[in-house]
Amino acid sequence: MNTKVPLLYLIFATSIMYAQSQHEKPEMFSDDPLRQLTRAFPRSIEFKNQGHLIEFCPHNTCDAFSAAASVSERSLEDLAYLYEFYYSGFIYLEDWRAGDEGKADAEQVFAKPEYRHRLPEGGRSAAPCVIEEIGGGGRVRLLFIRYDEHRRNVVPLNLIRELSRAN
Repeated sequence: MNTKVPLLYLIFATSIMYAQSQHEKPEMFSDDPLRQLTRAFPRSIEFKNQGHLIEFCPHNTCDAFSAAASVSERSLEDLAYLYEFYYSGFIYLEDWRAGDEGKADAEQVFAKPEYRHRLPEGGRSAAPCVIEEIGGGGRVRLLFIRYDEHRRNVVPLNLIRELSRAN
């Protein structure tokens, strides 16, 4: 019995699988758009009120997003991600925003079927459309929170006005 043929077949099949794996792009996006932000800023995101309040606190100050019960947790995460990527004033985000993974995740949010119908293009021009669709009409409130001297100080902001101000 000739054992060279099965051995050659095994080597050939293994080399094809290896070559294919080297050409595949790693998947950078998951169903959780905040994953990249959490990876870049460990322990900076807290989910409260059964997922209807997200606080992003990179350094004793926070952007927080408080959603009505009608807003899904996934939609609130999309809104929070887009706001942090395109609009947040935190200087700590500059390097993260410059990276490819953050941009790719933002584009993946825009590509979701629930938002794609309203977006002629992606990027910063699409972000306010998605944010307004999710949070407009008071469905999501933007809060600025500062933890100072063991106190939680909350300042409500108008989400749509903050988008306009940033543009």
